[in-house]
Amino acid sequence: MAGFLLDTSVLLALGVEDHVHNALAERWLVGVAERFATCPLTQLGFLRIVKQLRRDLSIHQIGRVLQSICSDRRHFFIPADIDVRSADWRLTLGHQQITDAYLAGLGRQHRLKLRRCAEITCADCAGLSFACKAHKVEHSRTM
Repeated sequence: MAGFLLDTSVLLALGVEDHVHNALAERWLVGVAERFATCPLTQLGFLRIVKQLRRDLSIHQIGRVLQSICSDRRHFFIPADIDVRSADWRLTLGHQQITDAYLAGLGRQHRLKLRRCAEITCADCAGLSFACKAHKVEHSRTM
């Protein structure tokens, strides 16, 4: 199976309309032919962060946004079925990379590429990350 495991940052960009990378994430997803997965960690991260940012929304409303993302015909769910102790910690430098290391291992287990928001590409940048210094200001103005 080929495809992507979306991390929480991509779910946030897709699900929060006023997110700075919403339009770019939506264009990326429309252009992707492969299937994409979510897992309990990424779904829970989405719910938790959106609830922190948007206290005016109920968890049910936020859940409906997540459901709309997951209703895409290319979406599938994978369980968090690897032992945390089996993650590759060699390149983990700090606490903010712990979940990424686990998700990368989970993606490998399911033959998926972990896709973080920073890895969504922009055609204008010829395959470079949208966070490239040359276009960062331009991208933030157009989103």
